[in-house]
Amino acid sequence: MRIHKTALNTIIISTLVALLALALGLFGQGMKFSLGAEAAMAWAPLLLSILAALAVSFLFGWVRYGLDGGLSLAIAVLHDQLLSLAMCSIYSLAFGLSAYTVPLLVAGLAFTYLFTVPLLRDARARMHGNSSLTRAQAAEMAVKSTRPLKLLVVLLSALVLLAFAVGGNVHMYGSLLPLLSGLIAAALSSCLITPHVWAAFAIKASRRK
Repeated sequence: MRIHKTALNTIIISTLVALLALALGLFGQGMKFSLGAEAAMAWAPLLLSILAALAVSFLFGWVRYGLDGGLSLAIAVLHDQLLSLAMCSIYSLAFGLSAYTVPLLVAGLAFTYLFTVPLLRDARARMHGNSSLTRAQAAEMAVKSTRPLKLLVVLLSALVLLAFAVGGNVHMYGSLLPLLSGLIAAALSSCLITPHVWAAFAIKASRRK
């Protein structure tokens, strides 16, 4: 298995962001909350939620799109959740996070599924419909085919988040950060990581449609 350089570079950048957030935390500068909101932050439920999401995503992807689909979806979920958490930690230096940070971080999985599942379905369908295509070609075509959906989701989500930001106050910004981070992370992985990871898994796909 050989992963495309683009995916590796993106993963490296995401890792550097995560390391920066970790370094800030070690120096007492990470995960800043609005007054009193830190009491609602519990790491155990968040980590358990991420692990549960990984397991469910892998099983769903495996059953629906084959082992390669399950692995690709699980990697996307792990990347998006960890990057979203890291970005929230960095953003919180300017805007304190809210008491709803944990459920909103997990809610960011909706963006991962909205962007990644159609991509995997499209790439898999192209491989079944044209035996002359390579996995890399099928993945690239799937990225182009699903781009309008991604742009629509990003636009509508950005408008909704902007409406909340304009209609709220500085405390509202902290509530929006987890969703904004989830949107950015999912858009990044679905364009630059998942298609290349899926293409790298030379696993015989199941015949489930």
